[in-house]
Amino acid sequence: FASVGTTADISSAIGSGPKALSFASLALVIHCATVLVGTFIGGRLIGRKLPQSTLQEVLTASNAAIGGPSTAAAFAADLVPISPSSRFVSQLRRSLILGATVWGVFGYAIATATGVTLAKALMRW
Repeated sequence: FASVGTTADISSAIGSGPKALSFASLALVIHCATVLVGTFIGGRLIGRKLPQSTLQEVLTASNAAIGGPSTAAAFAADLVPISPSSRFVSQLRRSLILGATVWGVFGYAIATATGVTLAKALMRW
């Protein structure tokens, strides 16, 4: 990262910084709204047929969508406290870490394929 940063033009980075921050903030707000609506409202409509998601599962899935598998797995590992007397907590921790890793990688695969397809379509246009 240091070699990439040394070639950067500081004045253009400062000039485009507020635009990039606005775009990232907007994307994060849309993501949070989608997660909240999908979890709480959608969960109540469909939840009669499917088991309800816990807050830990929702937070881990959200982290996997934004940060990818590595940050989501680290987040899930610290999310559930370790309790040597509880076997359920240990299983929950492992299932959250596995789910964060699998769905984070799946998200990378889908996003890569979507991005390449979109780029090819836009290049033809």
